Amino acid sequence: MVQQVSVVTESSLFYPIFAATAETQYNTNATGILTNTGAEYFAWEKLSAGQRSQLSATAKADLASFPADWPEYEIVIGDLGFQPGADYAQIIGMLEAQIGRGYVTIASSDAAEPPVIDTKTFSTATDRAVAVTLFKRMRAFMATKAIAPILGPEVLPGPAVQNDTQIMEYLLNNVGPGFHGSCTCTMGKSNDPMAVVDSKAKVIGVENLRVVDASSFALLPPGHLLATVYALAEKIADDIINDY
Repeated sequence: MVQQVSVVTESSLFYPIFAATAETQYNTNATGILTNTGAEYFAWEKLSAGQRSQLSATAKADLASFPADWPEYEIVIGDLGFQPGADYAQIIGMLEAQIGRGYVTIASSDAAEPPVIDTKTFSTATDRAVAVTLFKRMRAFMATKAIAPILGPEVLPGPAVQNDTQIMEYLLNNVGPGFHGSCTCTMGKSNDPMAVVDSKAKVIGVENLRVVDASSFALLPPGHLLATVYALAEKIADDIINDY
């Protein structure tokens, strides 16, 4: 979602004078808008009892397969540059308990040819239902009294998108990845056909080769990857020291 706001955002960087001033501030004393990553606030939530009651029995069962404290979605509020003419805020939703599973496979025996990637986004009814619920939650947040003083009109998708069908159509046409690639070299037991590395990140069936990054996750934790990658790297580093 994109909403016009009455505070300075990164959309102001489309103006050359503002951008030049911001560059000078950053290069001179590391201050100003360029010190901002563009994302201001992050929150993880579980579906409320009311939201959960609206789901199908299948969706409830699907989500019950996750740990009790596992959030169903993440909300990010940012001020990334959108377009000149005004200032804008974005509110971005990410599913954290996806049921659909994508895949990565080879296209041919030529290693230079890009792999075939299908994320299977919104491939299940549960994922679609949670996505619509998340969208409504984002809209409800932007309608709160606390944030109302700085808000202008909703730009995307706009007030014409209201019912579940319209919301889902908008999401299907505008969904994108969170760029948290992981689990393509899954850690697991040697008898697991999906496992690539063992508990010490050693590639199963190969000598002297380990994979120590987010690709060796057995599952994607509900959050951003950095701290978990640090923890994995420290654990595997300790294994290497103990092995040698």
